[in-house]
Amino acid sequence: MRVLINGLPLFSQRLAKDLQEIDGSNSYIFLDTYNSTLDRLKFLFLTPISDLVISMNGVTDESGSLNWVLRCKKKLVMQWMGTDAKIALERMQSNSLNRKYLEYATHYADAPWLIQEVQQLGVPISLLHFKHLNAVQVAPSYEQIRVMSYVPQKRQDFYGLPKILQAAKELPDINFDIYGMSEFDGQLPSNVVLKGWTDEESFAKGLSDSAIFLRLTEHDGFSISVLEALSHGCEVIWTYPLEDVHLLQQGQELKEVLVDCLDIVFKRANKPNREVALRIQTAFEKKKIIANYIEHLKGL
Repeated sequence: MRVLINGLPLFSQRLAKDLQEIDGSNSYIFLDTYNSTLDRLKFLFLTPISDLVISMNGVTDESGSLNWVLRCKKKLVMQWMGTDAKIALERMQSNSLNRKYLEYATHYADAPWLIQEVQQLGVPISLLHFKHLNAVQVAPSYEQIRVMSYVPQKRQDFYGLPKILQAAKELPDINFDIYGMSEFDGQLPSNVVLKGWTDEESFAKGLSDSAIFLRLTEHDGFSISVLEALSHGCEVIWTYPLEDVHLLQQGQELKEVLVDCLDIVFKRANKPNREVALRIQTAFEKKKIIANYIEHLKGL
């Protein structure tokens, strides 16, 4: 079986590598048809002699690559991500939705809310995970209570920075670490530290040192940072509902949920949630997740 994988380069490249590592008897090839002319030429050449194409996003506009897939009559999988469904729904409302790939492809998503959104487009879709975790050592206890979040420099409002800063002002004795951002146009509360862009090891160390992790996006997919935070034993506050996380509902004050989480950590003697950490690490173990993904591909 030869499988071509394109779409969002970050996830496409990782998935191709993971699939190839677990299943060496078949061929999984990442092609960056968005940014590479050479890869677009390879895609044209390889599609007729391949069995299946995975698009690591839901495509609802015109795509030369997917037109070629349809012309070659190859199996097509759409793995829906964070904003794809939102964009598709907006296009449906404006009568600009391209349905030909939707009606041809097999659809998967890894978050229940994404499934609900894609179902509104009138196509069947199933839950299928591809994100996985490495086993990590859970800290024995916290030296001090820290709250951690990730906010990109250019998407501060989308990632909930105003809510975080307001909560920091209301809880001045709690330290807030914000990764991703390196500067802020305004006055930061004294208990907020901007960590900037860091490598994976430094980010993981931050999770290990943090009792609470915040993910306050306006729209989201199945966030790997949430899984990583849970696997370190953090209490997680998210704007989307998931087992083991605390939901920040629309219009709810962040301080209210933070205080509840702080109380939980204090009652646990300032120790991480080891039970949840071990359960998440087991459920999203790499070999288990990727082997299940391969079985779904073979079933097509």
